[in-house]
Amino acid sequence: MALISTVFAAEGPVPKGVPHLDHVFVIMMENHGYNQIVNNPDAPFANELARSANS
Repeated sequence: MALISTVFAAEGPVPKGVPHLDHVFVIMMENHGYNQIVNNPDAPFANELARSANS
């Protein structure tokens, strides 16, 4: 009976692609203080993100 009901199930509308996003937020959490990360050569990825966010 379940097989029959899935065969005749009504289909929904066809998606028209991915919706356009106006804003994207990246939230990066770190368990160190600001002064331990910013300008620290051991945290190149975090520093590059900080630099690119200011431009």
